[in-house]
Amino acid sequence: MAAVSSWHLIRRTPDHALFRTSLRIGVVTAAVAITFVQGFGFAQFGPVSAVQPTKLGSDTPQAEALVAEWTARFGPGDYLPPVLADVGLGFMILIGFALGLLWLLVPLLWRDWIIRLRFPLWLLLLLLPLPFVALILGWISREVGRQPWVAYGLLRVDPAVSPISPWLMGASLLFFTLLLGTLAVTNWVLMARHAARGAADPALGRAPAQPSADDDNRPEPAFA
Repeated sequence: MAAVSSWHLIRRTPDHALFRTSLRIGVVTAAVAITFVQGFGFAQFGPVSAVQPTKLGSDTPQAEALVAEWTARFGPGDYLPPVLADVGLGFMILIGFALGLLWLLVPLLWRDWIIRLRFPLWLLLLLLPLPFVALILGWISREVGRQPWVAYGLLRVDPAVSPISPWLMGASLLFFTLLLGTLAVTNWVLMARHAARGAADPALGRAPAQPSADDDNRPEPAFA
């Protein structure tokens, strides 16, 4: 909401009052929400470390003991998540801290300095993709971070995989990648077009169009 409102205010669309209000709501709501997201996110590190000690690395004695136990039980192997899980988690946390800086924009709402200075509007516009990127990184960290287990400490991925041809798996992966990619692009295009329209509804702040002279000269409809 804040990013779309910023875009319309940058373009100086006629619905200034509407987008000024939606900008203020978006900035305040986003700042408060990201604070709660940060709190709940960091609060999960304790339970995750207790239940899945190796998911966040092997620096603790408990994790090292588990790796030794699994090696004796399941045989040699890499029982730690791939580096991609840590990379995704790290960048997600960085994005969370970056979005937390929205609190610095809240005082600029006073007397519309956020609009007068202009650069905060561009900043909000550039921040638009970050929540979606953080969402994907969090998903990668979660899914990749559970490797190499299907059931943590009980069943590894390799014996749980069904005997399916690699060509069939590749074709399935390609099909769903193209399908979901097409749906994602379509979704973004439709949202962008809808956001670019502005307040097309008179109830949202735009006055209805005045009838033209041609409309006044049209003959009245005939009724039987």
